[in-house]
Amino acid sequence: MDVVAFSPNGKKVFFSGRRDRTPKLSDISTGKDIKTFRGHSDGVTSVAVSVDGSKVLSGSLDKTLKLWDFNSHKIKIFRGHSDIVISVAISGDGSKVFSGSRDKTLKLWDVSTGKEIRTVREHSKSVESVAISADGSKILSGSSDKTLIWDVSTGKAIRRLYHAFSISSVAISADGSKVLSGSRYVGSYYQTLKLWDVSTGKEIGTFRGHRGVQSVAISADDSKIISGSYNMLHFLDVSTGKEIRTFRGHSDIVISVAISSDGNILSGSYDDTLKLWDVSTGKAMRTFRGHSDNVTSVVCPDGNILSGSKDGTIRLWNAKTGEEIAQLISLEVDEWVMITTEGYYSSSLNGAKYINVRIGNKVYGIDQYEKIYHRPDIVKLAIKLGDSQQAIARLTRPVQMAAVQPPVLWFFSPKDGYETYKDSIEVQLKTENIADPAVDILFRINQRPLGKERGKPVRPTSSGAKKIRTYKKTIPLLAGHNWIEAEVRAKA
Repeated sequence: MDVVAFSPNGKKVFFSGRRDRTPKLSDISTGKDIKTFRGHSDGVTSVAVSVDGSKVLSGSLDKTLKLWDFNSHKIKIFRGHSDIVISVAISGDGSKVFSGSRDKTLKLWDVSTGKEIRTVREHSKSVESVAISADGSKILSGSSDKTLIWDVSTGKAIRRLYHAFSISSVAISADGSKVLSGSRYVGSYYQTLKLWDVSTGKEIGTFRGHRGVQSVAISADDSKIISGSYNMLHFLDVSTGKEIRTFRGHSDIVISVAISSDGNILSGSYDDTLKLWDVSTGKAMRTFRGHSDNVTSVVCPDGNILSGSKDGTIRLWNAKTGEEIAQLISLEVDEWVMITTEGYYSSSLNGAKYINVRIGNKVYGIDQYEKIYHRPDIVKLAIKLGDSQQAIARLTRPVQMAAVQPPVLWFFSPKDGYETYKDSIEVQLKTENIADPAVDILFRINQRPLGKERGKPVRPTSSGAKKIRTYKKTIPLLAGHNWIEAEVRAKA
């Protein structure tokens, strides 16, 4: 069952996605994840952010790309690859997205239509990494066969850069004049980083001594290089080729790296964590915990941090506090939810139907709490501010779940399976009010609403706190089977 569940004391919230059945449990007071749940129907392999920070693109083992628009709160899905999507990129103006896949193709997509513009089939092996120049004119693709520089407008290769070993990651300098390629460890060799001149296709420099390079990035001023390998990061000076600093702290392979606008280093690892590093000291300033599987991709947009993981989630974090801001969850049949750690959500038209609420051992429909927790304004402001608590403080007061726990509802008469030859029947049901009284009951017959009825209170069944109310409704019947439903609504 899909749930958003709050603990009885209102201090923990539990989420579960329909496809994966993988839970996420968060402590509301700290905002920290205890467990997690999925977004894509399989792991996220790569994420990218548009220049203005308004769009997030993800590629997945489920063979799709998904583009999240924070302004419109809509998601667009790109389908067409026949194998897993390994790497993704967004053009500078946000109008195009690119994807590399294990199906050996590089695809160019139009964001406005969601349609494929062209497919490049020059690679003979998996496209492991893609990157785009700042001006959007060139796209770089890396594969174990070679690295190619493409002209975006024509789809033709401008340069072929041949690395001696399997390419794991590529990056383009901010001015588009240089290309960096990293290679994995093969045999007894320590693999290398290579820097290339785009205009000539010639090698500018080789940085040796790195074993198993998995990811690479270039600083905004093109003067520094960062690479991630087995359980460490190497920070190098481009002009001298010398290593400035080595960062150690991950317990497994560093699979993704990025350099923030203020010059600090971000890394994602197979140890399921992200780390933010201080370049001046070489020490980890903050470790971000919450993912339940490998952190495959990290990005630093606008002072915040975005991460993608094989657990299927995409998460936005506050770089200064280390707190999670929101999660992006895509569901089946193209529905989606954006949700903060406090449970406030924004969703597609039918996205909320995948969410239920559990209090103790009882489960209720999310529509009971829609007026409280369906808050696109809070989600949008949380993403803008980079802080869900600030957004909540500005727009609403926190709600204690105990104050909005809905009544228990049951049919009193007739019993299930009752048969009659009459053309109508009187239905009677009762509620036990746990906290707030039921406001009204919505009746349906064969999924057709019949209107609301106010309940008439009767004497409590005991001298304790139980408050029983009774509701009656005469319901017209049709020939054949009739399915009668009732929905109780409490005060919001």
